[in-house]
Amino acid sequence: MSVVISGALTDGAGIPMSGYHIILKSRVNTPEVVMHTVADVMTGNDGEYCFHARTGKYGVYLCQRQ
Repeated sequence: MSVVISGALTDGAGIPMSGYHIILKSRVNTPEVVMHTVADVMTGNDGEYCFHARTGKYGVYLCQRQ
């Protein structure tokens, strides 16, 4: 089964944070997800992002574009 993870990244004042990488990294092996699988999206102008991922356990990481 797959899921959609989406939203908008904002700072504490509600201002969109564009140009950030949001990274999903699988934490366990399952029949559907291999451990250390990585998905990486960059937030858009309004901070929006969208992932399509298999059901599983993931670590979520945020990195500012260099």
